[in-house]
Order: sequence, then structure tokens, then C-alpha cells
Amino acid sequence: MFFQTSNMKASFLLKSEKFSVFRLVLVSFGTGTELAIMDTLVPVPKLTKKQQKERFMYYTYMLRCEDNSIYTGITTNVEHRMKEHFTKQNGAKYTYTHTAKRLEMVWETEDRALASKLEYRIKQLTKAKKEELIRKNNLEELLKENIECEKYKRLVVLEEELKYPYG
Repeated sequence: MFFQTSNMKASFLLKSEKFSVFRLVLVSFGTGTELAIMDTLVPVPKLTKKQQKERFMYYTYMLRCEDNSIYTGITTNVEHRMKEHFTKQNGAKYTYTHTAKRLEMVWETEDRALASKLEYRIKQLTKAKKEELIRKNNLEELLKENIECEKYKRLVVLEEELKYPYG
């Protein structure tokens, strides 16, 4: 529960780079019956580069390319990094020759070392295991012997964020 008044409750549902989602519930004064439910998007303000560095959050992500290959990388700013991959400006060498098609998965962690460790372990997986990871979201099952899975939080990738119309 985020907050509650005599006739309204608000719950936090989701946070991404661009916005947070809250569920607002209007409640009847007398009966406590829920009268209306509304999910609200609240924009997250753009951060300066200095603010981003101070956040100390790192992201490990998986991209699907047009040739159906999968690229894995790390970043501190998912939106900015995706723009670089999809426009082929300062993206990885791999995505210059294998055009990025869609963002598949994103995990958040507290520091670069953890993000790098997850990136390395994912890159060691076979293509079939990477596909399984995307399909089943079974990070713990696949990598529990190599990493501390509880230190990684999978972020929800919304359908409109999957494909980038840059360029």
C-alpha cells in the first residue's frame, strides 16, 4: 500500500526507466465498497549524467537481432543504450553487423560487478539455454550455481518498449 485516506487507496505497481504505475482505488465512505479503480502512469524525471552515476543501478539486458541471434550487454541507462544499438551509433560492434530488432530481457542490480558477472554467465550459455531463459524467465534454475540470483531483479519490458523505431 502506497497511501490510504478515508475514501482512496493507492498502490505502487511497477517502475521503469520512463514511468511508475500506481493503482488508485476510490472507496465508498459508508460501506467501504470499491467504486472505481484506475491505473495511473507517473512520468519519471530525466536524470542528468551525474544523477545517473549517483544512482548506482546497473542493468544487464538481452537483445534479439534480425538474424535471430541474441546479444547480451550491460548499461546504466537502458533507454539511451537501446537508442545506440537501434541507430547503430556507439552501439556494440556486434549490433553493427547484426541489426538489433527487439529488447527481450532486462535485469537490474546494484553495481557494475554484479551486472558484468550476469552478462558473462549469460554469454556462456548455449543459444538454446538463452532462448529458454527468455521464454521461461528461469534465471535461478539456469545460473544458481554461478551467481547469487537474489541480487538481480528482472524488470518488466512493455510491448511498446520492445521495438525501437529509431533511425
